[in-house]
Amino acid sequence: MKKIITLLFMTFSLSYAEISGVTYFEYEDNFYLFFGENDLAVNVLNLYVAEDVNAEFKRHSQSPICITPTAARMGGRILLHKGKIFRFGQNNNRGYGASLTVLEIIKLSPVCYEEKVCGSLQIDDFKGPHTVDYHSDLKAVVLDYYEDGFSLLAGYRRLRSVLSKR
Repeated sequence: MKKIITLLFMTFSLSYAEISGVTYFEYEDNFYLFFGENDLAVNVLNLYVAEDVNAEFKRHSQSPICITPTAARMGGRILLHKGKIFRFGQNNNRGYGASLTVLEIIKLSPVCYEEKVCGSLQIDDFKGPHTVDYHSDLKAVVLDYYEDGFSLLAGYRRLRSVLSKR
């Protein structure tokens, strides 16, 4: 059974109820949605396209466009810079959000998609970044990262947080 999903004013049909990491991108008079489905989001990236933002988005003929834990889950918005298009994918190969894979989108049209790995972003001695965001003029860039750690009080803090919401 297909489920109709509406994001703001965008509608598309899926066989699954849950999507994650949705990224919207407009390019050459077409509208694209990049996203993962259910538990596959870490390994599989889908692409849907529409000719109008108010039309129903349809599965791109080459979707899924990425099947690998090193780049499938979106790690930020699509970047159009100096005539080139870049996509950031979370590298979950060695754990959640270990770093970002940078991919250049070579071809993007309603019937064709091609990308290639052109680099990575990693912060020494930390995990991440797993998401990047930027100001339109690239004068400000935000990266997130974290450090794995162990705390004897972690369980207590989680329990206290749950109980305080009741």
